[in-house]
Amino acid sequence: MDLVLVKSYWTKEEKEDGKAKAKQLGLSFSDFVRRTATGARLPNVGHAETIRDLMKINADLARLGNLLKLAIDEEQPMAVLELADQVKSTQDLLKQKIKEL
Repeated sequence: MDLVLVKSYWTKEEKEDGKAKAKQLGLSFSDFVRRTATGARLPNVGHAETIRDLMKINADLARLGNLLKLAIDEEQPMAVLELADQVKSTQDLLKQKIKEL
C-alpha cells in the first residue's frame, strides 16, 4: 500500500481531542484520522476489554484442565471434585463475559 501525505488544518482543541480519542481506541492519530475520514470501522473499546478478560478466563480454564488431569492421574478424588467446581465457576464467568459482548 502506497501512503500519501495529506495535510489538514485543525484547531488546537480539535487535535488534542482527536489524539485523546485515538489513544482510547489504541490507534495512532494518523490511523484514527484515516479510518474516520474513510468511514472505516473503529475498534470498540468495550469489546477489547471484554476480549482480554475472555483470554484470561480461557487461560484459567486451561490451567484448571491440566490440574484436573493430574488429579485424575494421581487418583485424588477430593482434588478432582474441587477442581471440577472451579471449572464450573470459571465456565459460568466465561458465559457471563460472552453475554456482555
